Amino acid sequence: MRASRICALVVLFGCCWGCTVQGQNNSSSAAVSGPTLFSNNQNGVDFGEVGIVPDYSDVVSGYEGQAGPQMHFRLSRAYCDKRTESKQSASDQANFLCVPDAVTIDDTHPASSTPNKNFVIVPYKDGMNMDYPGGIEINSVFVGIHPNFSRCVAADTYFLTQDSCQASGMLWAEDNHDFGGLFASAYATVNNGVIDSSQSFVLIASDTYQHTSHGDMLFVVRDAQDNFRFQFGGEGGAENPAQYKNWTRARIDSTGKGYFDGGTQVGGADFAESVGAVGKKADYEPGDVLVIDTSSDRRFSLSTSPYSTLAAGIYSTKPGVVGALHSSEDPQLRAEIPMAMMGIVPCKVSSENGPIARGDLLVTSSTPGYAMRGTDGARLPGAIIGKALQPLTSGKAEIEVLVTLR
Repeated sequence: MRASRICALVVLFGCCWGCTVQGQNNSSSAAVSGPTLFSNNQNGVDFGEVGIVPDYSDVVSGYEGQAGPQMHFRLSRAYCDKRTESKQSASDQANFLCVPDAVTIDDTHPASSTPNKNFVIVPYKDGMNMDYPGGIEINSVFVGIHPNFSRCVAADTYFLTQDSCQASGMLWAEDNHDFGGLFASAYATVNNGVIDSSQSFVLIASDTYQHTSHGDMLFVVRDAQDNFRFQFGGEGGAENPAQYKNWTRARIDSTGKGYFDGGTQVGGADFAESVGAVGKKADYEPGDVLVIDTSSDRRFSLSTSPYSTLAAGIYSTKPGVVGALHSSEDPQLRAEIPMAMMGIVPCKVSSENGPIARGDLLVTSSTPGYAMRGTDGARLPGAIIGKALQPLTSGKAEIEVLVTLR
């Protein structure tokens, strides 16, 4: 192409840059008077419109309202035009234009008083923003989010800092007040071109933008047959639609029951039952010896007499498993206490029946909530709380006890 023709095209494009469409007016003498159009259609109302124009002088501004005189890109969809003078064909309206996402105009409600739907790409204070008051669908083989290191800070090495040269891709599903939401990212350590999986991970968090708590994270299934599954296996196995269940190593069904192929390991050291206590919960402490209350059903109280055959367990300090009559969100649980019935648990003990040695059988004492050494063989059956795992020379203390009710 000759240089003269190139120059002519440049001049023509420059003239088009400030053209006015649909009576739009510019609020600033320094800005253009309207959008630049890239459309072969004669009527943007009937067939849509594409424009590039300063954000504050277009028919619509960016949702954040932070671009001012900066240019934005706008793609306006066609109205569903039911006016008498509409240029839309009936077949186009049926197939493309009068669809669920479209805005309808007619002789009573013209375009001048009926806001359209516009897709806008616009600058804002934290980057670039895409606005559209409807759905945006992406048809692609994959969508990736990767950090841009063209202007990163080499001294910042934290992977969650946006400007760090070590930053990872970050994805947000934001909340209704723009405080944060679901955050996803990933971090990798690479040695000699190979990922070190022992130091690499994927992060999914309920997060604010300051990476503080955003509240509960809900994992939802919709059908009684649905499960949460934890898979283990390579590509083509754990996620294979035809055989993925063969690779399940743990699952939680819709009733809340858990299945774990490899067993479970918990942080506590005993099995406890959540039980009601006579009086106020504040009157009890972890380590207290508990007995069956004879004046009410399924309730317990502090032990108060030696060799009581009502001995039931010990108020657990850190139970590994807690059984409960109620559901996990039932407010009644907050009023109950965990009573250890099996395992190792701290227990309040007294030397009122002599020093306690490791392995001694323990029974209730006359001190409320305390155990003592059991020495009267005739009174031991039905009164044994457990076996001492630590000694007590004198006085009162809290020692570890193997709970063995018998």
